[in-house]
Amino acid sequence: MIQIKEKVEELKSNLNNKLIKLNKIFDITKKQTDVINNYNVDELNKLIDQKQVVINEINELDKVFEDKFAKIKKLLGVDSLEQSTDNLQEFKVIQVFITEIKDVVKRIMELEMHNSFIAEQYQKQIKESMQNSKKDIRALNGYNSNNVQSSVFIDKKK
Repeated sequence: MIQIKEKVEELKSNLNNKLIKLNKIFDITKKQTDVINNYNVDELNKLIDQKQVVINEINELDKVFEDKFAKIKKLLGVDSLEQSTDNLQEFKVIQVFITEIKDVVKRIMELEMHNSFIAEQYQKQIKESMQNSKKDIRALNGYNSNNVQSSVFIDKKK
């Protein structure tokens, strides 16, 4: 029983760390919104790199969680924690963490979708600007073309 309580405490600590890292991702995503609105591609790339580092850390936490979770279920001899009534209160705390994590993930996804939309609009503007620049260059080249023959005025003698 003590072993299970220790494992549950480890799970709670793991979930708390994951929640902290997810909030960090949410903060980075908010910064991305500002950077996208200011058309700062270099800063956006830095934020994407920062976010990837945190995502990798979360993936490691998830692996550890899955391993410890499987050990707890094995120690209890159940397929699901709902089947164990002995540690119900401790498992409810884990459920609270999981609910909080889901809420943060949902907020991140909503903000990511918003950022993606803004970035697509920015990309369309750049594309249109480039197309207009190409038209301007063609028009300018048409005026500066060497194909224009100069006119010659010829006088006839009488």
